[in-house]
Amino acid sequence: NINSPFGDYVSSRRTAGFPHGSLALNSIHGCARISILAKGFGMDDVIIESLWGRKEFLHAQRRAVRISYLDIVCFLVMLVCALILHVWFLWLGAVLVMFLVAYYVVIPITRWNVGVGIEEPRRTVVNDDGISIESASHSIKLVWSRFKKSTETSEFYFLITKKGNSTTIIRKRTFASDYDQARFRAFLIDHTNAQLRTNPQLDELIT
Repeated sequence: NINSPFGDYVSSRRTAGFPHGSLALNSIHGCARISILAKGFGMDDVIIESLWGRKEFLHAQRRAVRISYLDIVCFLVMLVCALILHVWFLWLGAVLVMFLVAYYVVIPITRWNVGVGIEEPRRTVVNDDGISIESASHSIKLVWSRFKKSTETSEFYFLITKKGNSTTIIRKRTFASDYDQARFRAFLIDHTNAQLRTNPQLDELIT
């Protein structure tokens, strides 16, 4: 692994040894990336080393917003109360404003401010056992059975827990190569209810 004042590095290890490895270096979004491609020992871990910026973190959190059944039930209860009290338009407006402010402003900012290790460089390891995330002050191991499903947008992959109260976010730009991203997608398909976008170019890389 390489530390640099110019940005966060991403490395990918797919085998246990590197006797026939090659080294590739490029630059995307101002972040240098190193990909170690090793052959002959089978594919193993996908490793991502990255660093969250506040703006990108808040953006990702807002893209991950989901409306749950509990949100709908609470909204309907408040709507009924508003109709009974004959001030439904005021209640409805207040509820919508509070909902939007909470989900798109308060919750993302709170997670950034109080999250342990959010601002530290982190190492994410993905394999058949699950996803491990480690920083200087925090580490966590997430087994695949924890996740209900996985989805994606143009920028992120979202792994949603069965309880629906937590989402693990993987940025697409942190993959060292298309092959790494293809391997990651394969893990999602194998271990989660993957609701991914059609991407024949990536799928062909591992077939």
